[in-house]
Amino acid sequence: MDGNYSGTLDLRLSVADTVIFLDFTRILCLARVIKRRFMYAGQSRPDMASDCPERLNWEFLKYV
Repeated sequence: MDGNYSGTLDLRLSVADTVIFLDFTRILCLARVIKRRFMYAGQSRPDMASDCPERLNWEFLKYV
């Protein structure tokens, strides 16, 4: 499992046998977001749906 699905986190953790928490710095995450934005500007990343172009907006940056 991965992501930010906190609404079901208690259910998923109760059946997990191992939890790995990746604690990256904010600066590293922001740098990777910005790098990804320029690498895939106006197109979809290989790990995304074809009709979902890479975007970058203030709300997402605040979230990161």
